[in-house]
Amino acid sequence: MITTLLFDLDDTLLGNDMGTFLPAYFERLTRFFAGAAGGSGTQRPAGSERVVNELLAATRAMAANTDPERTLLEVFTDCFSEATGRPPQDWRPRLDRFYAEAYPELEPVTRRRPAAREVIGWAFARGYEVVIATSPLFPLAAVRERLRWAGIDDFPYALITNVE
Repeated sequence: MITTLLFDLDDTLLGNDMGTFLPAYFERLTRFFAGAAGGSGTQRPAGSERVVNELLAATRAMAANTDPERTLLEVFTDCFSEATGRPPQDWRPRLDRFYAEAYPELEPVTRRRPAAREVIGWAFARGYEVVIATSPLFPLAAVRERLRWAGIDDFPYALITNVE
């Protein structure tokens, strides 16, 4: 008997073409880090794009991880800290601020799908456990934000996959 339904988020419950979203995401991330480094946001200080390159490398390392003893976040943290020469306490608060302050500005790159709320509501009304089984490369804050964009952030999900 089926008791749990798994739903993908990006380009399923939320119209979010990664070919469009990821360039906008990395552009916003670069501007945010440039601004945090003292730039105006339009003129990038030297090295601000390096942060994005190191983020991409750390993300690739996460995706390639096959060690079940290490979480994706541990892999990311170790790789990013090693590449930048900075401990997590130096960069993690800035990255958390990005997700709280700048990431929400990416909502216009996505499209709400009204049927998403209908199908999620249908699943809960019939007693299913519902899991958002999206690619776990983003922190929970980012996934919850995309659920908000989709208009389905107010359901009691059994699990939402994420980097943590």
